[in-house]
Amino acid sequence: MLRNIWAALLILITTNAVAQTTYVPLWAKEGWLLDRMEIKAGTNNALNLSTVKPYMRKAYVAVADSVRQLLLQNQNPWQLSAVDQYNLDRFQANNSEYKPIHNSRYAFMEK
Repeated sequence: MLRNIWAALLILITTNAVAQTTYVPLWAKEGWLLDRMEIKAGTNNALNLSTVKPYMRKAYVAVADSVRQLLLQNQNPWQLSAVDQYNLDRFQANNSEYKPIHNSRYAFMEK
């Protein structure tokens, strides 16, 4: 019995926890997407943060939401390709905890 407790304790202690940071890792696909969006945006001040690395997720999720709103209105000012739009969807899905709750079915929770 004591041997099983020690084995379980050893497994719990040595198990690595994996969590998402508040920054986009430099090696992640999201970083490449953000670099590409910055290049396509040109002079957009919201995306001119390439000197600040790693990228803060909260800031870029807000930019991705604004780009998504433009795409939903059939506007594509940066001429994003279908692959770019897929990567944008993926970025938003992977960072959904940073999205505001406004205009969602969970709006009652924001009070």
